[in-house]
Amino acid sequence: WRDALKAELKSNLSGHLDKRYPKLANEVNSGFPNLDVAELYMDPLTSWSSRFSGAVPKTSQ
Repeated sequence: WRDALKAELKSNLSGHLDKRYPKLANEVNSGFPNLDVAELYMDPLTSWSSRFSGAVPKTSQ
């Protein structure tokens, strides 16, 4: 899938992008995406999270 992503960034064959991104395509490597960073987006730490240990803000005011 990384090769398909790189090809699309280089060519914009689908037309979904506003332009081609060959330099960005060259940055996509076997470590992309960083799974630790992706997990932070998929399961963000919030005051509702079970692993949250900070103070809960007062939102009633």
